[in-house]
Parts: sequence; C-alpha cells; structure tokens
Amino acid sequence: MKGPAERLFNEYASLVGVMYEHRSSVEKAQTLLFLLTDIETLLTLAGILPMLHEMNNLVKMAQSRTMYISEYTRARKLTCLALDNLYIMEDSFTDLAFTNWRKIINIENDEFFWKFDEKGMLCMAVRGHMVPFYYNEKIGRSTKQCSVSRERFHDVVISVRDNLKEIAKSLSSEVRERFPRDELLEAMSIVYPQYWDHSQNEKNLEADFIKKIKILQSHFCREAEIQGEHIQGILDKEKMADQSQCFGTTMWDQFSPSDSKEYGAITRLWTKLSGSEVLREKMSEYFKLADLCQTMILGSVEDERMFSALTFLKSKLRNKLDKNVDTCLRLYVTKYEVDNFPYERALALWRSDRERRGENNITNISNELDVENEDQSQNVENVENEDQGQNVTWKLDFT
Repeated sequence: MKGPAERLFNEYASLVGVMYEHRSSVEKAQTLLFLLTDIETLLTLAGILPMLHEMNNLVKMAQSRTMYISEYTRARKLTCLALDNLYIMEDSFTDLAFTNWRKIINIENDEFFWKFDEKGMLCMAVRGHMVPFYYNEKIGRSTKQCSVSRERFHDVVISVRDNLKEIAKSLSSEVRERFPRDELLEAMSIVYPQYWDHSQNEKNLEADFIKKIKILQSHFCREAEIQGEHIQGILDKEKMADQSQCFGTTMWDQFSPSDSKEYGAITRLWTKLSGSEVLREKMSEYFKLADLCQTMILGSVEDERMFSALTFLKSKLRNKLDKNVDTCLRLYVTKYEVDNFPYERALALWRSDRERRGENNITNISNELDVENEDQSQNVENVENEDQGQNVTWKLDFT
C-alpha cells in the first residue's frame, strides 16, 4: 500500500486538475473531485506515509521464507518503537519522515500549489484554475461541505494529528498482539539452524536452550478442562524433556555456516532429518514442534508466487510437463544464472542422493578419488572439531 499512497500524494495536484476539468462531462470525476478536495483526506495521506513506510518494511520481512524468527521479533519491537516516536511521543510529527506533512501545513509553500484566495479560503492553483478545498462539518445526522478558512485549517490540522495518533496506537497494539508474544517467538528459534551457530559460547547456548524449552513447554504442553472434558496439550512435556538431549546434539551436529544462510534453510534441514526413521522416533515431539513453527507463517506471499510460477511454467503449451516440473519450478524460482549457479554444491548433492539410493555408476577412478578426498576432508574436519571443541555433550537438567 505504501507505493500507491506515495504515488497518489506525488500526483495529487495533477489529479485534482484533471478531475476538475472533467467534473461536468464525466460522472465519476465529480465524485473523485469531492474526495480529493476534502482537506482531511490530503492531510491524512501526507501524515500516514511514514506509518506505511514502517509497516511496509515489517511486512516485507515477515513475508520472506528466509526470515529467522529472532530477526522478526527484533524488527517488531523496532517498528513499535518507531511508531511511538513518530506519532505518540511529545516531539511527534517532527521527524524528517514528515517532510511532506510540513509541506502541506505550510500554506506559503509554493511547491504544493496551494494558498488562501482573496476571500481567505484555501484553494489549489492547478492548470490555470483555483480549485477550492472543503472540510465536512457534522450537523446533526448529516454533514455539510464548508470552505476552509485560516482558522478552520488550524483546527483541522490538530484534528487529523489526533486521529493519526490514535491510528498509530491501534496499529502498534495490533503488531504486538496479532502474533505470539516475543518470548514465545524467540523460544521457537531452536528449530532454526541459525540458532545453533558454533561461534556462540557452548555453556551459554545450553543454558539458553533449556530456558527456551521450558517456555515452549508452558505454552504447547498446557492441559485444559472444557465442558468437563480433559484436553491434552499439543506436545507432551515429559517426552520433550527426555528427547531434548538427542535434539540438541543433532541440531548442533547439523549446523553449517553456509547452509544456514541460504534460502529455505529450515525446510531443507527438517526434510533431511525426516529421512531418518530413528530420529523421527527419538525426536518425535520436536518434529511436531518444527511443524508448528513452520506452520505459523507470517505471510503467504512466497506461496502465492510459487503458484504463479507454476502456472507460468505449466501452461497450455507445456501441459504435459509432469516428470521434471519440480526441477523446472525450483530453477525458475531461484533465478540462478550461468555465472552464479552453485555447480560444486549441486554436484555434491547429486552424488550424495545417488549413493543413498544405491544408484551410483561413477567409474572406479572417480570412486577412488572421491574416497581419497573424503578421507582428507574427514581428517581436516576431525582436527578442526578437536581444536574448536565442537563435540558437545549435552547434559540437560529440567529439575
């Protein structure tokens, strides 16, 4: 909404001029002119642009599948703080973001093409016409259009400012309450690969992990009585405690600095883990937790784009595209080019998949080279693990 609102504000004078010239010949032009020459409409549009800018940044971040949940909680706090500073605090409406607002309320500003005429009424000079502005005055149950005098203009500005403050308060409250509280969202971060960054202090990470488990248990393991019927929690508290060590060790071992920053890192990680029946049994409650966290998507734009891409690919001309449609869709969505495609990583994944399925037909020479490279890589990895102390033994105490 931010883009259309900015464009409307920038083209406001031109639109008023066009509607004024066609007010007699085009029926809808008169209706639009009535809305555009309402002084409260123009003032509200100028004053709400900074609010739309802050919300646009938050929504854009929330709708990305690459978002790390902790980043969203921080962004939500910063957005609420920005709304408070812009509209609610004592020095509100003074930020640089209100440049357009100041242009509007400064009647002597020639840049916006409006001024008070000889009778002291507010008008806009466009296309050689002096187009009057109005405000709606309530008289009983009806409203009356009145010209905007200097005194009335000042009163309307104060009224619009008060309305914008109330809008900002309501919006800030909605941002805080629409989704789970920050503490719970932060606790959900344990199912994301970014949480298990090896650069963190291991003892601090383990203590924070235990704290987050308890927060998740208090929310998802709660039992209730509804109309005399006992309702179990979504997750089992005892199982979460028993399986926490296996989950923590597995997530720590699976961390990769490069993989955690790539598109769809959390989806790839849990898809990989779900391929193991042993892990699905030993971490059953945490698989449920991962499903819950990934289900609480803040926006559906990425899904909508995926379906749009699928519609484009599987058109009437390509209606028999079935076998490779998944591969084509992935290539189309990722937008890789010849010079930036990760060839080595793709080859490694392909080889790994074929070996898992028992379909590897690489020549003996290639096999020997691969084994040799694997041995060398393993030796290097073992040395790095020993040096960095990455082999963590999780000893979790939930008492």
